[in-house]
Amino acid sequence: MSGKSEAEPCRKIETLRGGDELILDDEETVRSMTKDILEDHGYCVYPAENGIETVEAYTAHRNKIDLVPLVDMIMPKMGGSETFQKQKKLNPTVKSILSNGYSQHGRAQETLNNGARGFAQNPFEADELLLKIRNVIDPAGPDDEGAAVPAIRED
Repeated sequence: MSGKSEAEPCRKIETLRGGDELILDDEETVRSMTKDILEDHGYCVYPAENGIETVEAYTAHRNKIDLVPLVDMIMPKMGGSETFQKQKKLNPTVKSILSNGYSQHGRAQETLNNGARGFAQNPFEADELLLKIRNVIDPAGPDDEGAAVPAIRED
């Protein structure tokens, strides 16, 4: 699994509580694009290509991971709903945003009812995803409501 090494500094968004994200998608293109978007906006990213990798990465880094922003509902080895349930056993307050190319109905809605924090319909726009992530991580909003872009600092 690729991602940030321990030696690489992460840019943190000052108005948020953290900035480490774990993304899960079985499609390399979606994973890579999402990783690039999040890193360009100051997040440290741990990408995973299936549910098993996601649970392993979350187990290893759960004290640092603020959000699992994309949990693809249809995955090889372990689907998004089962992945979310395993993460929830590790941390009952885990923050996850579900994703798939179909709809929010069915299994996705059931997982939302069980505590997932949001849903992103594939394909999604970068701004839409970033807003969903911000609203889940920091539901109260930025300290300065007029600030369009949060301050970024290097760690």
